Amino acid sequence: MSSPNLQTLLQPVTIIVPVFNPNEFLFETLNCIQNQTYKNIEVILVDDGSTKETSLEIINAVKQKYPQLKIQKHDINKGLPAARNTGVRASTGEYVLFLDGDDLLDVTAVEKYYITLENNPSFDFVNSYVIGFGSQDYEWRGGFHEREMFLYVNRNTSCFMTKRSTFEKITFDESLRQGGEDWDFWLNAASKKLWGYTIPEFLFLYRRSDPAGRWSVLSSSGNLENFGLTIRKKYQSAINANGFPNKTFAGYQYQIPQLSQYQIAENAQEDNANRLLFIIPWLEIGGADKFNLDLLKGLKEKGWNITIACTVKGSHSWLKEFQKITNDIFFLPNYSDQHDYYKCVSYLIAARNIQLILTSNSLYGYYLIPYLKSHFSQIPIVDCFHCEDPNWLNGGYARINTVFADLIDKTIVTTGHLKNYVLQLNENRKNGSPIEVCYTNIDASLVKKDHEKRSQIRNLLGVKDDATVILFSARMVAPKQPFVLAEAIQKVLSKTQNFVCVLLGDGPLLPSLKTYLSANKLDKKILCKGYVSHEEHLSYMDAADIFFLPTENEGIPITLYESMAKELVYISANVGGQKELIDDNCGYLIPKSNPTTEAEQYADILIDLITNVPKREQLAKAARKKIVAQYDLKQMHDQMHAHLQAAYKNRAKTKFSIKEEHYVFSLSLYLHQQSISDTLWNEISINRDQKLVRKALRVIKQKIAAFKQDKKMKIKTLFKKFI
Repeated sequence: MSSPNLQTLLQPVTIIVPVFNPNEFLFETLNCIQNQTYKNIEVILVDDGSTKETSLEIINAVKQKYPQLKIQKHDINKGLPAARNTGVRASTGEYVLFLDGDDLLDVTAVEKYYITLENNPSFDFVNSYVIGFGSQDYEWRGGFHEREMFLYVNRNTSCFMTKRSTFEKITFDESLRQGGEDWDFWLNAASKKLWGYTIPEFLFLYRRSDPAGRWSVLSSSGNLENFGLTIRKKYQSAINANGFPNKTFAGYQYQIPQLSQYQIAENAQEDNANRLLFIIPWLEIGGADKFNLDLLKGLKEKGWNITIACTVKGSHSWLKEFQKITNDIFFLPNYSDQHDYYKCVSYLIAARNIQLILTSNSLYGYYLIPYLKSHFSQIPIVDCFHCEDPNWLNGGYARINTVFADLIDKTIVTTGHLKNYVLQLNENRKNGSPIEVCYTNIDASLVKKDHEKRSQIRNLLGVKDDATVILFSARMVAPKQPFVLAEAIQKVLSKTQNFVCVLLGDGPLLPSLKTYLSANKLDKKILCKGYVSHEEHLSYMDAADIFFLPTENEGIPITLYESMAKELVYISANVGGQKELIDDNCGYLIPKSNPTTEAEQYADILIDLITNVPKREQLAKAARKKIVAQYDLKQMHDQMHAHLQAAYKNRAKTKFSIKEEHYVFSLSLYLHQQSISDTLWNEISINRDQKLVRKALRVIKQKIAAFKQDKKMKIKTLFKKFI
């Protein structure tokens, strides 16, 4: 349900759909527009002189099905550029978006285009990555970020959004009826210092068909090269004189956020909440993200409508898994710099009429809290975190929670140990949020030993049936102590060799660990498999007997639940909340001391378990039995649902006051995260992309030079024949 006041605040968007003798695909296109999460849309269908009887019947059927649709008709076929220009002249929206009559949009596409243009006034256009389907299936990451490449190859489609006023400066060249009009449009725009931004999400679905029969420009590489030479002559001198345009996110300007016009509907009459905004860092593969995935599946089953806002730049490799739960996913770094994220969050709260905000492991989620409580005081805020990390930001999320505790309606942690840690950090916690323990848990009906996969993986590893397989699965980082593991395994080898140790995961320590293993002749017993998918990770658990995680700090990792459900004996350190699951009947936790002592203790336990198979099997069966009886995933779903509903029902009983320290702490965190996030992302991603662009540009220039040379040779040959 949208806010009753929101639609009057949103700028209208006109979507222009040019067609010529359309087929049934037109209904799919119009349905995808109708299903957009952005609702203030005007649709103009431009019939470019259709003549086929079946197509005219389709257009008539469209009129009946979509009565709000506006139709502009050409008496004769004038071509795509003219049809688009006609649509612009008939439009009334502040923004204009082009969509051909057989293409599709992601359900959030218009909304994300709109948010991006609203946040960044210097952008003249916005589009997105492309999924090609139909005669070809592919993913296309071309776009405005490739700038100079447009001189040599078209990197955009004609699906984009812009202000209607843009067409006072530029229009489509109606003489280009045989293809390439969009490439011409982009170079014309660049010559006039107009440029845009490509959202790094696959929001446009481009239906591919063979262009050879439709557009002569695209019918051969030679025709396309000739067309490129022609439009470079038209525009390159102006582009060179001005420099290729480069548009960036709006810079920070000191001002107090004023978004009080974003109102939400009154929820006082609603006894239960079902509209949730979930603020998290990203959708990567990891334990915290697996918890988020499991949690949202359960909440959806209980009737929650879920919107996700991600606050950190990343590859979001688990996006498709989260999309099975909700398509309402927004990546804040894709639409503005961090100082403007609050605008998108405010919009989502109003547009979805959010009833409850849940933030988990997000720094930005915390330092947004004072703003949210100032502008949306009636919405309860719940935070959830998983891990004690005293070496990060002076106490990690637990420490940050203590600063904002008096603004948070409820805190949920995943271990009793973590609850005690939070209370120790804030001994004077009187008015702060109540703290509840909700264990991560696991679906033991799905996670159980698969004996067929056990044989398959062991065969691939070349491991005998009677040999013990020790499994480590985690990021190769210092807190997980992979070198302690290596030292322990070296000690085990002096007593028994009837085992193999498999290491899953990548990370900064992996190269040096491999070097160490090779130098100490351990690489035949300790096998580094690098990153594997979650499904592969579970298959390796089927093959294993022992799960070994010599960590120096931990909450309760999801791998602990999984290993116990898979009937593995768990060996780790007595840190975090692990002792709440592990006791002497199902595994081993050693006292935290120093690496050398720990390696010796781990080695003694491993030797005992490798040589005493009946004991190991008894511990393993007890581990699964404990998970099934006490830590089933449904219990977690019930508890989390109850905690969120309780926070919603108690929302009017708590009075909040925003204090200066809330904003000061937020500013400190912002400066810290923004500098680190930008630095890492620039080093990892942007530089990589720029290298790829430069390489591609060199190849394109070489091909064009070869094409020119080939043309010269053909002219010389013809000249000689003439003489």
